Amino acid sequence: MEYRALLDRLQDGRFRKLHLSQKALRARMKESGFLAGLPATLGARRVRCSEVLSWCQPVMDALCPPPEGGWLLCCYEELAHRLFPDPQRRPIGQSEAQAMEFYLTVLDFFLETEAGRCPHDPLSDIPSLTEAELSCSLIRDEYERFCRAIAASRFVTLMRLGRETMPFDPASHPIGVHSLALHMARQAKMAGMTVDVPLVSAASLAHDIGKFGCRGQDAQRIPYLHYYYTDRWLTEQGLPRIAHIAANHSTWDLEFENLSLESLILIYADFRVRGTRENGREIVRIYDLSESYDMIFSKLYDMTPEKQRRYRTVYYKLQDFERLLIHCGVRTEITAEAPKPLARPNPALPARAHAGEQHPPHVRHVPGRELWTAAGSGPQRKEPAPHPHVSADLRGVQHLYDRGQQAADAEIPLRAADPPSGGRAPPQRPDHGPDPGQQRASLPQGGPRLR
Repeated sequence: MEYRALLDRLQDGRFRKLHLSQKALRARMKESGFLAGLPATLGARRVRCSEVLSWCQPVMDALCPPPEGGWLLCCYEELAHRLFPDPQRRPIGQSEAQAMEFYLTVLDFFLETEAGRCPHDPLSDIPSLTEAELSCSLIRDEYERFCRAIAASRFVTLMRLGRETMPFDPASHPIGVHSLALHMARQAKMAGMTVDVPLVSAASLAHDIGKFGCRGQDAQRIPYLHYYYTDRWLTEQGLPRIAHIAANHSTWDLEFENLSLESLILIYADFRVRGTRENGREIVRIYDLSESYDMIFSKLYDMTPEKQRRYRTVYYKLQDFERLLIHCGVRTEITAEAPKPLARPNPALPARAHAGEQHPPHVRHVPGRELWTAAGSGPQRKEPAPHPHVSADLRGVQHLYDRGQQAADAEIPLRAADPPSGGRAPPQRPDHGPDPGQQRASLPQGGPRLR
């Protein structure tokens, strides 16, 4: 295996700020036989963080004694601290920082080469977007800032370290949600639907980044508070549009109207990527919709009749959204096959107004459900005429039909799916109208978002 690129990276001056000269680092690497200890080839297998540590350990020991708890845990906690500063964490010394930077630089290199060596793994790999996808995005500049922020924070490396040091798996769920959401967004784009692929990619990858900010008392309320910390980190990076989609990915957001297609794709993908405990470890898989329903239903706390009704309602909306995607030719399973053409000719889709021209970042323009603020009044809603083939329960996704199938004679099958075989079967759709619509709320500016 060629390691010239790794050597160039180690000699690019990044250690100067840590007061370690290139000459001194080369001497440590030569004395410890670092290059001779690297594998001649890795083939198609993935590396473990602990394996890379064993290759780097001689150089690191020459720079600094191992910290309490070991290097893997120390690196994981330090990267989490850089993402969300922890006032309780002790500062690391200069020699410890030098050893840590050496290891993280080598680990970054091997993780980045996996995409070209290993078969694609939807729970480990993060595909790059194409130039065509970037060129037609309304948030290209914001997406590029997002990529720089993710690289600078070493977020992917942090997740991979957590997979080996924590009893839970902080990598497989967000990467799996990203893989499924990006696959569906690309399919939807090819099928003629209006979707911003880079926005889906960024929001899905970062949708749970706020979990690293839940410490102390907040650690007991991660399911409720990570939305707030996700919004805070992305907003601090100057990424307001990505923050809005990423921080509003709860299933309960389906109770609000005027969700964009990007939001619906993220909520749907997040619903389907679930983890289970097996032999003391978390194992994450991508399940179908009915399997995820059963898993989540069994974990809900304080299951009152009202909460059961609310949960069934949002599940029905996910069912309807899935049927819409399938009807438009979108494959909801990750495959290499291209989407089928639309079942019926798709009329020209209305162009979406640029978010920076007419609407603030927290109000996404959705054709058919336009929001605006009149002079001297609060937000108002303009309701479109009911679609002749959309049931009364589909208030959360009707605008997608209005956008993608405007012809009044469009044939859209929207019956509830058959109950899954085995496990807890979703009940039949109740015969009553929807709850009154509510205006979708933004994240609070001064405190955590409670659900």
